[in-house]
Amino acid sequence: MRALVVRVQTRRDESRPGKVKGLVVIRRVDRAAQVWYTSSNAPTEAPLQKLVQVHAGRHSIEELLQAGKGEVGLSHYEVRSCVGWHHHMTPSLLALQFLVSEKKRLGRKNPRSNGPAVA
Repeated sequence: MRALVVRVQTRRDESRPGKVKGLVVIRRVDRAAQVWYTSSNAPTEAPLQKLVQVHAGRHSIEELLQAGKGEVGLSHYEVRSCVGWHHHMTPSLLALQFLVSEKKRLGRKNPRSNGPAVA
């Protein structure tokens, strides 16, 4: 992989300048050429390798959140307050963490998921 970071001036709207951010460009050279672009608000002294690692971790986090929506009901909430939202999200995220750690511990899915429990 090859990567570079360039400081760019963003815009709030057509007339006003926004913040200066880093534009990170990552290109895969080993397989089929792919290019990713991402913006970063990291300080200028942040190492480029760390920025690439953070960008690569984004995909696994998105996959975990999608699994959470499907398996533990992260998206099934109807709350009217921030407290209610936290009361829903906390046990949901704990359940997701438990499922992920058990899957990692077992290393595979349960082949008898539809059959009766064995004593």
